[in-house]
Amino acid sequence: MDNNFKIPYELGFTTHFEKTVSESDVYMFAGISGDMNRVHLNDQYMKGTAIGERVAHGMLTFSIASAAETKLLDAKFQEMEDAGISYLSAGYEHVRFIKPVFFGDTLNVSYELTDINEETKKTIGRLTVVNQNGVVVMVADHILKFFPKQ
Repeated sequence: MDNNFKIPYELGFTTHFEKTVSESDVYMFAGISGDMNRVHLNDQYMKGTAIGERVAHGMLTFSIASAAETKLLDAKFQEMEDAGISYLSAGYEHVRFIKPVFFGDTLNVSYELTDINEETKKTIGRLTVVNQNGVVVMVADHILKFFPKQ
């Protein structure tokens, strides 16, 4: 490993990503994942529940949130030839789906670096997803491992 490699970020570096969850997003995710649970697809069923409407897949929300990690890497792409990937044994930790995400919700994702370890070449980022009303719907910690070019 290149001992001269320095992680090109500072503590507190933050990226953002925003996306509105559409009905087609949910249906395409259901088709790709095979998760055809009626809470995602059956409007009539959900109208009869305490929630009252269909909800997006938690993993769709998580997938949208991961775009903020990509933006983090893209922000310094020109400065490094090194690969940064979700750390193999952990990647995302402490993932919590706090509130449901509904069709039409706009998700605002922030990814803030909370720890940088030059010795292990790892960073930890706090991923927070809020809806258009400022309600936190998902949180996670993300371990990113950098592999310097050899």
